[in-house]
Amino acid sequence: KVYWGGRGSAKSWAFAEALIRMAAAAPLRILCCREHQNSIKDSSHKLLKDTITRLGLDSWFTVTKDSITSRAGAEFLFKGLYNNEEGIKSTEGIDICWVEEAQTVTGGSWRTLIPTIRKDTAEIWVSYNLIQEEDATHQMFVVRGRTGAIVHKVNYDSNPYFSGKLRQDMEDDKATDYHLYEHIWLGMPLKVSKAMIL
Repeated sequence: KVYWGGRGSAKSWAFAEALIRMAAAAPLRILCCREHQNSIKDSSHKLLKDTITRLGLDSWFTVTKDSITSRAGAEFLFKGLYNNEEGIKSTEGIDICWVEEAQTVTGGSWRTLIPTIRKDTAEIWVSYNLIQEEDATHQMFVVRGRTGAIVHKVNYDSNPYFSGKLRQDMEDDKATDYHLYEHIWLGMPLKVSKAMIL
């Protein structure tokens, strides 16, 4: 399941909420990963923790500094993909793998991760903001396509709660640098420009 596009579309919030609601009801084993994760601070841990509180489900979950478990028996694991081939291969019994900020995931990391998520009912959820069309994730799921993949491009106009400072930032970019607006807010690939040089 692939959600990609521009900023402000609430991709990460939507995935986090869906995972928390599912984990509150069933004993799922959920792997949350990204290409670079040097510490738990670099992971989706805080977003998931904040989502639990926002949904009023604190009593259903036990949150420690590096793990999240539910009263239903669900467990969240957090791992980086870069230079962690053996650590990923040793991860067993995953029901859902959420790959956040997947625009930076390399082809090599995908070649390690995909065969690891091997249960017949397992799913890989992918969320990212496009940087360049040549990015391995974008090529795999959007350009070439993958059997069984459900791919949706979502931008800020898909988010009914898009407002406030984010909307003002979007309007400023749209008025002052239309290419930057297209890249950041509409998920268009970054072309050679002042923004790329910067």
